[in-house]
Amino acid sequence: MKMKLLEKLKDRMDKNNILKMSDMEIQFCANNDDAHSPSAKFLPIMMHMCPPNFSTVDYFENLCTKELGRLVIYADILTSSMHASNARLQHGLAVIPRQQIYGRGRYNNKWLSPNGCAMFTLQVHISIMSSLGRYVSLLQHVAAVALVSAVRSIKGYEDINLRIKWPNDIYIGNSIKIGGIIVSTRSEDVGAKYICNIGAGVNLSNNKPTTCINDAILQYNQKYGTKLEMLSHEKYLALIFNEMETLLDILQNGNTEHFYQLYYKYWLHTNANVMVTRINGRRESVTILGIDDYGYLLVQGKKGLFSVQSDGNSYDLFKGLIVPK
Repeated sequence: MKMKLLEKLKDRMDKNNILKMSDMEIQFCANNDDAHSPSAKFLPIMMHMCPPNFSTVDYFENLCTKELGRLVIYADILTSSMHASNARLQHGLAVIPRQQIYGRGRYNNKWLSPNGCAMFTLQVHISIMSSLGRYVSLLQHVAAVALVSAVRSIKGYEDINLRIKWPNDIYIGNSIKIGGIIVSTRSEDVGAKYICNIGAGVNLSNNKPTTCINDAILQYNQKYGTKLEMLSHEKYLALIFNEMETLLDILQNGNTEHFYQLYYKYWLHTNANVMVTRINGRRESVTILGIDDYGYLLVQGKKGLFSVQSDGNSYDLFKGLIVPK
């Protein structure tokens, strides 16, 4: 798979196997002697070395995919995993940093990325004319389900209270945010294919600044006398990619029912009453019914159903208020 990637990229790289992207340059190296010095904007990639701070054994023992996550670019520190994947690379390639210094969320909000946070960018290529390609804005919700289901689908972990807050946040319970998702999408091949970079960060074993998944597992063990194991960084990422590939395959085959069942099982908002602020400033009381085929929030107002887009709107869960950004 590594050689296949290099073959794909050869016409876009210089003689030193350097690929230039908008925010970063990456160099594919056969050995240390070939590598240029790393910096915030330059990443040498050792093609034939296993990283000392990432257990490839743990990771690949838990990875059951055909494509997603099979190729990995790992770095102890990156500016952002999105910077290192900002080009057409390979369907299923994952960029995994241990720490980020310029992680970002929606609207360029800064995302803190300390040790213990599980982070990645996963690149997926989707035909525009496919089932999912027609509703590609649903992709961030697919990622949200994968992040939660990766834990709650494990036997014994079903009641670990990970939840989804629309449109792109991961919560423990209904009050503590521990993660978020950002998706960037562009079309290539004369409009035939979407190149989607799914970026995510979830507090896995860092109990600051809020709390984390392994703390939730520990508290569950203490409360119920169970002995559920903490999740390693590598295992959790592998489980996410397993769930993601399964969900993408299901949606591409036109079976949306299974996805929506999981989404509504994990989300926080069924029949919630909220106030929507229109662009003109007028407020309207509505009831949340679900999401539509594009992932927009489907609500019931006085004059009927309408959808609220995720882009341009912010949902304050505690105030029960949706307002334009």
